[in-house]
Amino acid sequence: MTLASVWRSHDERLDRAVALKLLDPGASIAAGGAAGGAAGGAAGPSWLQEARAVGHLAHPHIVPVFDAEQIDGHDCLAFELVEVQTLAAREAVEMERGVVDALRAAHAQDIVHRDLKPSNILLDAAGRARVMDFGIAARLDGAGDPLAGFVVGTPGYLAPEAAAAAAPSGQMEVFAAGLVLGELLAGTRLVAEREPQSPLRRVLDDDLLLPEDADADDRLRAIVQRAIARDPAAR
Repeated sequence: MTLASVWRSHDERLDRAVALKLLDPGASIAAGGAAGGAAGGAAGPSWLQEARAVGHLAHPHIVPVFDAEQIDGHDCLAFELVEVQTLAAREAVEMERGVVDALRAAHAQDIVHRDLKPSNILLDAAGRARVMDFGIAARLDGAGDPLAGFVVGTPGYLAPEAAAAAAPSGQMEVFAAGLVLGELLAGTRLVAEREPQSPLRRVLDDDLLLPEDADADDRLRAIVQRAIARDPAAR
């Protein structure tokens, strides 16, 4: 099910190219969807309000939101257009530092991304990691969250507590960042199950391990394992 589409567009007012993300009107936010997911709930004005709040984030490792509007019944976001490929190669491991820096900046503004995954990380022309798509972000204090009580994010990149529909936290982001780094080192997803419920059950029931053949020394392996610990207090 396609919940959103992203188009290269032209902002006539400011005469610049932008990436325009259109959310399917009335679509339920389902796990694994194009804009992240939740098991239930619906998109609406509160989604745009949260997007506008995220638009105040200014950081070199975050793709900024320029505007949030409704066009022909579609909730839409206008992003900076970054003409690059998504981050999905072992050679980009060092770029994880930029991702962590971006998350730290968001958390300092009490904002949790909630859908960190390789396809939401871009590399710009300078090789700098840029975190994008804060469409389902939430405040750390949970205030005004229209998806409270739902599983929010993409299965395969959710922390155990996120899979249990707990309130958003910085520790959830640490887990997701650890999964992304582990994937870069191993060259494969650490939670590869595709059916939405299977990865949720796995992170709830099993301790994840970085594969033995991953390109990591003992120190780097220990960093990944700490980040993807099931117990949030151990991360």
